[in-house]
Amino acid sequence: MVQTSDRLKIAYTIIYCHLILIGTVILLFISDSLPQVELTALLSLLLPITTLYAGSVFHHISDEIQGKSIMDDKVPHSKLVKRLILLHFSLMFFLILSKAVFNWIEFSYMLTLMTLIEASFGGYMGTIINAVFQSSKK
Repeated sequence: MVQTSDRLKIAYTIIYCHLILIGTVILLFISDSLPQVELTALLSLLLPITTLYAGSVFHHISDEIQGKSIMDDKVPHSKLVKRLILLHFSLMFFLILSKAVFNWIEFSYMLTLMTLIEASFGGYMGTIINAVFQSSKK
């Protein structure tokens, strides 16, 4: 049985969460739950976040392919990192569904809360993700 490294598990978590989040937004738009104006505003908030997270992951994968990464497979506190990633995306997902499906909040409140989550939570997560995937060069 092949053992998957902690970094790879975290990378999969990040990639899957982004695909699910952006895919859900697009599906909500297709199903007429989100007007085009709201879709544009949501994507303009989510895509930069996706770029920051995915950039670190793909940089690490590129280094591994080229043989430049000399990282240990173990990540300290990997379960905590995965839980924080899932919490971050769950909050974003909940806010999107609260507006688009259940109509519990207004769109402007949703954007304000998402911005607050990103400003307070996203910055720290970016630092953690960068530390997890920052490689030592040979």
